[in-house]
Amino acid sequence: MVTTRSSKRTWNDIHSTETKQKQLTAYVKSIKRPRVATKKENNPHCLNQVKLSESLLAASQYFSLSYEPSRCQVIGREQTISIISEKLKKWSNNQDTMSLYLCGSPGTGKSLCVKAALEMIAADNNNNGLQDIHPIYINCATISDPKTIYSVITSQLEESVRLYSSDTKTNWIRAIENIQAKQHILLILEELDFLVTRDMSVLCSLLESPYSLSKVGILATANSVDLPERAASCLKLYSAQPVTMPLSPYGYEEIESILYQRLCLAKASYPCLEKIPVSHFTDAFQLVAKKIATSCGDIRLALDVIRTLLLSAAKRIPAEYHGEDSFLLQDAAKILEEKGGLTSMKNRIGNLPFQQQLAVLACLLLSQRKSLFTLNELYSQLTQLNGQLELPCISFSQFVDICETSLSDHGIIQLEGRKIDKRRVRCSLLTCANEVKAALEPFTVYASWL
Repeated sequence: MVTTRSSKRTWNDIHSTETKQKQLTAYVKSIKRPRVATKKENNPHCLNQVKLSESLLAASQYFSLSYEPSRCQVIGREQTISIISEKLKKWSNNQDTMSLYLCGSPGTGKSLCVKAALEMIAADNNNNGLQDIHPIYINCATISDPKTIYSVITSQLEESVRLYSSDTKTNWIRAIENIQAKQHILLILEELDFLVTRDMSVLCSLLESPYSLSKVGILATANSVDLPERAASCLKLYSAQPVTMPLSPYGYEEIESILYQRLCLAKASYPCLEKIPVSHFTDAFQLVAKKIATSCGDIRLALDVIRTLLLSAAKRIPAEYHGEDSFLLQDAAKILEEKGGLTSMKNRIGNLPFQQQLAVLACLLLSQRKSLFTLNELYSQLTQLNGQLELPCISFSQFVDICETSLSDHGIIQLEGRKIDKRRVRCSLLTCANEVKAALEPFTVYASWL
């Protein structure tokens, strides 16, 4: 019987020698040896931190100044938008002239109100089958010579309308008169005060245009409150003076609500942000809202501070965040100071009554030893300061009232919780230590502690 050898090598053939046996054993051991995992694979917490950092980085866009909320998302300016849209509606129905001037300090929502009102009237016209208003946006700050504004206006009209390209008022009026009867031209003039000249001729001619041309409306914005009054003496028609609508700075609750709204929009797009407790954002939002509301009420500054805060947190979270409550709060105070949000804090502390200033000093001295302390500890420090000055100290109930109203409302201190036993309520200094020192240094009575 002839035995044929298989083309495949048997197990005995492979391990016929002692050398091959050792090699195979070593190879098997190397395969069974556990593979070394990377840092991210071996540490799920690290992987989550990286995702959270990326989400914070992306979420910062909702606090960017370039983000424009829709009219249904506007907070604190609903009444103003309603008034503007109502005037636009009457004007588009040929029931009234359109000459409106919005004024207010920077960051009070002037441009936002204009855009939201136009969005509202456009939706209303579409629903009712009416012709849309043709808006012409012009930032007067970009015009080097006010007299060239006429050519800027005609350049934004339709091709069939731009029959005259000269920068004279006469040719601009001729171009407007060639527009179809039902079309309304709304001149949205931002930074109107840049058109002020010695004789006020350009400004006055524009303000008078809604009364000589029913198809033209003026919706202007600027920081100056008295601009229409200054131009009134040069107007040929006194009635041509526009209706002035001053906008007040944003208040604490409005700023806080806007910040929460942007956070909710960010969380809807980036659910990973839910891993950061809302209380962490609450402390930072309250600090920023209080500081800015009591100083300038500029919502743009508040949004920019939070945007910078999220960018800073995105860099720090992978290495430093371990769930601390004060993680965002600490950075918020620093960013506020860098961006000028605390410029008026020196004046506010300097204008406080003596015992309130002394309470701020006590808080400063305690904060140098610990970041968080109880009201009982703060009151003991205040009593000690009064003793060194040989002055009677206020009662504890008066002290609590000062902390819960004046110092807290001014954004100087932060109180945590509303416990029945007020002595156990925890407190921290929100204002930068250097800011407090700068406010108290002019008073010689505090010199020995600063």
